[in-house]
Amino acid sequence: MATVGWAAAVLIFLGGLFCVIEYVLDRIPSLTDRAVIAVRALRRLRNEITGHHDEDSHLGHGRPEVQERKPVEPSIESAEKEPPDYDG
Repeated sequence: MATVGWAAAVLIFLGGLFCVIEYVLDRIPSLTDRAVIAVRALRRLRNEITGHHDEDSHLGHGRPEVQERKPVEPSIESAEKEPPDYDG
């Protein structure tokens, strides 16, 4: 009978662990967006303090191949449009 209790405890623990991991992984995209905003604000503050007012200094330290990515917000209008016809 003790084995049944331990098996139930392990199943409950694994279910709870799965729920916590799912919750954390679900929050990662919004956390990364906030982190990007925070880093940009810190870079603007650093540029203001040091006197560098170059707008593109945060885009990769002078490397032209690095470009800033802008987040794309889904909209109702884009969801209502017909998908493009790729058949030619």
